[in-house]
Amino acid sequence: LQGYSDRVLQFKNRTLYIINVAGGLGEEYVESEHANMGVANPSQVCLTEFGVAWVNAGGVYLYDGSEILDMTTEKLQLTDTTDRAKALNMTEANVPSIGYLPSKKWLVVHAASNVSTAFDAEAWVHDFRSKTWSYTKEFTADADHKTNMVIAADNELIFAAGTNSNNPNFFKYGDPTSNS
Repeated sequence: LQGYSDRVLQFKNRTLYIINVAGGLGEEYVESEHANMGVANPSQVCLTEFGVAWVNAGGVYLYDGSEILDMTTEKLQLTDTTDRAKALNMTEANVPSIGYLPSKKWLVVHAASNVSTAFDAEAWVHDFRSKTWSYTKEFTADADHKTNMVIAADNELIFAAGTNSNNPNFFKYGDPTSNS
């Protein structure tokens, strides 16, 4: 569940339900149902000042309070097996994750958080100011399992990663342009 404006977005594995709660207690109703817009894990949804963003195998989306915007169609390929820097390459089995860095107005998308492959180090960054996507490999090392992304007390986007939960490393997001 993620609230925005006077709506609650309820994510199921395959379906998104947008619930209107503007009328008050007992007057809420399902405003719309969207097939293939669901997520498998809470790490696939985040709140931004622009709305609710999420990632699934179909792409990256934003609900702005009135409509769902597809942020990847005609901007990024969904898959490319020969050059991963050209495509999102998302699969639900690899548990993609998403977070928002308010100070830079970046939406950060990791292709995988639970696997020990080169996908672990990859991320796509959407800059809301320039409306562009950048590819980076700077955020973490291979073989690191990642937590969900959170905004720290200093308003920075961080996540923990490591090979086990007893000794995680914490990462803060930097400038992706050096690896785009």
